[in-house]
Amino acid sequence: MDGFYLDAPDTAANRAAFGGQVAKDGTAPAFPQVQVVTLSEAGTHAVLDARIGGLVDSEQDLAVPLGPV
Repeated sequence: MDGFYLDAPDTAANRAAFGGQVAKDGTAPAFPQVQVVTLSEAGTHAVLDARIGGLVDSEQDLAVPLGPV
């Protein structure tokens, strides 16, 4: 498993869906960020499954559905 953030285009829809950093004065100093957690095969690095969340979603919570049942 691997988790990482990606910057998304700075649109109102992306801010609503994924969230982003907000400065004390209410401005957005950075792009909205997407949290991605992938389940990958070790030898080929092929992505077998993935979960996508926003800036406030925890990597652990996104990873739980990727684990064995």
